[in-house]
Amino acid sequence: MSGDRAPAGRAELEAEREHLAYAVDCLRRSRTELLEMAERAMRTSDDEMVIWLLRRAQQIAEDDGLPLFFGRVELDDPAVGIVYIGRRHVGDPARDGEIVVTDWRTPLAASFYRASRADPMGVLRKRRFGFAEDSTLTSFDDEPVREADGD
Repeated sequence: MSGDRAPAGRAELEAEREHLAYAVDCLRRSRTELLEMAERAMRTSDDEMVIWLLRRAQQIAEDDGLPLFFGRVELDDPAVGIVYIGRRHVGDPARDGEIVVTDWRTPLAASFYRASRADPMGVLRKRRFGFAEDSTLTSFDDEPVREADGD
């Protein structure tokens, strides 16, 4: 972020921190829902379902405090727009699981790794994030892949 863009860069960094906080909140709400579902499943004696739900809730708990995403792609498809790439899928339980962070192993996330100026794969820009040891989002670095139509 250059000196003349510093105020805009700070505003963007704050917006990214807000998205991270939103993703963390979604993940915690998902864990709460899993635990509630496990409690209901215990009443029906569905042991396999209880074990699966508790295992998923434990996996989420293990991620608590870790950065949920490390990059994002800005796509030229307005229906998709911006996709955050992270270590796990995070959906918003209040919005029918609307995707907040895409798992790095999905085909959609592949564009984060493979898109280039020679083969943009529908990507306008890639962004990588930097984090402090306490998982505070501290910086980002943009890599333009191609210009948007009309720019």
